[in-house]
Formats: sequence, C-alpha cells, structure tokens
Amino acid sequence: MRDLVVITADADMEAVMKAVLQRPLALGIRPVDHEVRRHDGRDSGLFQHGPDATRSLKGDFQRLLMLWDFHGSGQERKATAESSAAALCSRLDAISWKGISSGVSIDPELEEWLWHNPAAIEKWLPAGDRGKLGVWVEDFSGSRGETVESAKRRSPKELLEFVCVRSLKRRPRPQDYARIAEVASLADWQCSPTFKAVTGQLRAWFPPQSLV
Repeated sequence: MRDLVVITADADMEAVMKAVLQRPLALGIRPVDHEVRRHDGRDSGLFQHGPDATRSLKGDFQRLLMLWDFHGSGQERKATAESSAAALCSRLDAISWKGISSGVSIDPELEEWLWHNPAAIEKWLPAGDRGKLGVWVEDFSGSRGETVESAKRRSPKELLEFVCVRSLKRRPRPQDYARIAEVASLADWQCSPTFKAVTGQLRAWFPPQSLV
C-alpha cells in the first residue's frame, strides 16, 4: 500500500503538488511514496463529488489529501473556506477515511501560495524580464486601486496571469506552476495559512525520519 494520494481540482494544482512533494526536506517530512491525481470536475466538482470518488482508493493508499480553490468551488456565498473544508472532511470520514484523510480549501486560490515568494516567480520569467516584475505588479495593483499586498492576497490568480501575458504573451500553463514550485522557498510559503495547513498535515502524517 502506498503512503499518500493527493487529489487536486485542476492541472495547475496538480503540477505544484507534484513539484513540492519531490522536496521532502523543504516540506519538513520524510520521503513519501505518493501519487497526485487531478479531479475532472475542477473546484466545484471536487467539492461536490470528490469524496464519493475516493471509495475505490481505500485499499491502495494509507492517507488521502484533497485540495481545491475556495473561489470557484460554489461555496463562496454559503460558507468560509475553513467551514467548507470541514464539511468535505466530514464526508470523507463517512466513507471510512476518518483519521487518515484531510481536505484544504485554498483561499482564495492556489496562486496565493506563489506570491509569498516573488523571487521564485522572477526566476521563472525570461532573463530579460526579471527586473520588470515589481513594475508589473504595481501596474496591476494600481489599475485596481489596491495596494500591492492586497492584490497578491485578493487577486493572486489574475495577478499571475497579468504578469504572464506581459512577459510571455499567454496565460500560465501547468508547467509554469511546476517551475515556480520547484525553486520556491517553501519556508516563505508557510506565510500562507492554507499552505501551512497542508504542510502541517503532511508533517503530522510523515514526520522526518529522525523523529519517527
């Protein structure tokens, strides 16, 4: 039986989790035999149908983690990210994953993690654009009448797309997320409450070998 299966709501999240789980030392966990899978229904589909879809995995994995964006989940006007995650976890418990599963609703979206370490985003940009990131972030936040920090917190996805279009003339792709996650400071990402929740759960399940 393998250690862990991670179910994500989209390909970008899948790419990030594949990258960070290859960095157990940075996560503060032991190496984990894992698989990362993408749910076909995106955020709302994962929230609605994800727990039922895990029934067939019970005999293959010791632990299960589900991740989705709060924005886009259909719960934004009904609950908080924390209460919607708790509701999903209760459904996992009812499918006999009690004590061996967890779910985190990323508030507002995955990109919030990335902006806690802008240096990694700058490294992802072509060399000729690396000095422009700060200006582009200020352009975006100014156009919305927000501070830079507010834009990173409230509109992280739109901000990353803005930077990508300015630099690469296209929207971000899963491989872009993977490249950022491969070099990001996961210590800086700990400033994100939802990334901290993910790593906290992983550390509880898979502590460093010296602590086992």
